[in-house]
Amino acid sequence: MGSDDDTVQAFIEGKSAFLIDGSWKVGGIEGLTEDIDNFTVTYVPGKNDRKTTDIIGGLSSGYYITRKAWDDPEKRDAVVDFISYMTSDEMVSKFAQVSATALKNGVNVDESQLSSLAKDGLKLVEGATGMSGAVQDQIPTECRVPVFDGMPNIVTGTADVKDSVQQVLDLLAEQK
Repeated sequence: MGSDDDTVQAFIEGKSAFLIDGSWKVGGIEGLTEDIDNFTVTYVPGKNDRKTTDIIGGLSSGYYITRKAWDDPEKRDAVVDFISYMTSDEMVSKFAQVSATALKNGVNVDESQLSSLAKDGLKLVEGATGMSGAVQDQIPTECRVPVFDGMPNIVTGTADVKDSVQQVLDLLAEQK
């Protein structure tokens, strides 16, 4: 298992009992199986102050503007207009049609169009009692490199997970 695709395929084929991933994986699973009713979602077990019904999540994407576009007023206006459109309630709702929304003006999901897996995902979100940030979102990008970029080697056993995590901790300590 060297790649994310390999890990997902092993899950689809029943070679692994579970897959920890994000809500975006629902569509991929739907496309890889003809037996979607064989899959569901559940909460990650709780620990310490985090309840089992707390979702682990975060925001790991965004829109970026190049310096070249920002320094050209015409391009800047076009880019800002585009980003404003892509982050409007209407567009965010389209992106998140298989997910609950926190938008005041968000669209309601038409559950009749959803697979059983997507419906299970909605129920999970609706039953959530809170959200805890994902560990990686609390670590600066440059400090994640030994684990994030090294994940294929960790998964295949050519890199030691303890050594990789220690490298992350050392990088974090250097920043203080």
